Amino acid sequence: MKSLIFTIVLLGCFFHLGHSYQCYTCNAASNDNYCLQVKNCTGSTPFCGTSIVSINFVTLLNKYCAAACVTGNQSVAFFSSSESCCASDYCNDQKIGNVNYFDFNSARGLSGNMCLLVAITSLLTTLLALVA
Repeated sequence: MKSLIFTIVLLGCFFHLGHSYQCYTCNAASNDNYCLQVKNCTGSTPFCGTSIVSINFVTLLNKYCAAACVTGNQSVAFFSSSESCCASDYCNDQKIGNVNYFDFNSARGLSGNMCLLVAITSLLTTLLALVA
């Protein structure tokens, strides 16, 4: 009887390890409208994850399939980030709204994004040099 219970519990554990979830996915989205794509997360990335990164006035949202369940928050000067994960279908539905002055996803090509990134980096470098 004990071996039967042990076998049932062991099979239940393996069934859970093989389960996958459907998660929202997006990469560096500037608002929630770009995070509606759904992916079936399987194998080595069975969890749903979300990270929100804010640098000064720009907030970017990432939703993805995650290998491990990691949560945490970090905040330093002009930078803050949070990361969370969950384990059920469509559970990574956190929203940021449309909080950005510039919509990165509607920019045409990489040159517009790179130009803005260089400008922000230069500004931050100058500000840090003045403070130091």
